[in-house]
Amino acid sequence: GGDTLNTYNHSLSAAWEFPFFAESMLSLGTMGLVRFYPDQRLVEISGNYASTKRQDWSASAGAGWRKPFGLTERSGVVASANLDFGLSRSNQAHFDTNESKFIEGYYDYRDWKLSLGSHFVFGSNPRRAKSLGLAVWSGLRQYDSRLIQDAGGKYLGETTDLESMGFSIAGSMPVGEKGLFLKSVIQAAQQDSNMKYEANYKYNFDTLNYLLGFSYEF
Repeated sequence: GGDTLNTYNHSLSAAWEFPFFAESMLSLGTMGLVRFYPDQRLVEISGNYASTKRQDWSASAGAGWRKPFGLTERSGVVASANLDFGLSRSNQAHFDTNESKFIEGYYDYRDWKLSLGSHFVFGSNPRRAKSLGLAVWSGLRQYDSRLIQDAGGKYLGETTDLESMGFSIAGSMPVGEKGLFLKSVIQAAQQDSNMKYEANYKYNFDTLNYLLGFSYEF
């Protein structure tokens, strides 16, 4: 088909938050997702396409913790930690025409992510307070059946892993007294993989994003 990446999505999620020890809060969440590809047919072991269309199923669960701490009479910080797990399954396979190799379960994976953060607030008036947010995270995605390849495309015996890590810094400063804020965000991330063949998809990369602008709160 001509629109092979178009999808129809159906999701269901639930979240809970409740008090935890020492005046902290604990949050739990889960989500399920079904994704339909109306214009993407399944590839067969022969390399031909079947009439059946692709469907993906995903599920995730996570837990989060946060606790406020007072620093001075007019400033404080909220510390947080989050742990998330995800699982994805697809009926789509992969056929490598260059190597004449068929891989079933090519898109199936599981992943974990751990993130830690702190949000500082300086000032007792929300319309005049300055803020600074710091966060770091680390993630791991493991593909069940996607075999790694060397830089030339030769298949090896291991399956693909993606290791990622990153950090972000976000700041906010009031401009005047009418709810206008100057805001900035810097995010950096790195992903490393044991997959070295990158003719069609980039597995190893670094990214840097930044934003500077204004927001109005009322």
